[in-house]
Amino acid sequence: MRILGEGERGLTFVGLFRDPIPQGSPISCSVLSTPGGFVLEDVPEGTWYLLAQSVAPGAEATVTGSIGPDGAPFVGSRGPLVVHQDVPVIDVDLDLRPARALDPPVLLALLDVRTAALQERAS
Repeated sequence: MRILGEGERGLTFVGLFRDPIPQGSPISCSVLSTPGGFVLEDVPEGTWYLLAQSVAPGAEATVTGSIGPDGAPFVGSRGPLVVHQDVPVIDVDLDLRPARALDPPVLLALLDVRTAALQERAS
């Protein structure tokens, strides 16, 4: 999987969820410091939705994570993605764009991931 796009970004939080509107913790997740490739490990068989959000450098600890010209973070989603045991890799490109009012609240769903990543970077 790859995160695409240009422009200044801080951390990008990526999670795989059962539904297109994230609830609870992701089944698998990653935190990226730059756009590019990543792998989500130990994904069980099933149908999943990939959701990502990038926040402005230095705004990782805020609730909104403002980044775009109107204060919106960058977001992206793909799915449904169907994972089968006999297919080890699904190649997905995910292009991030400024969030709109109707986009799902990815950052809140990835709050635990974000908190853990920030604590790891601080130590």
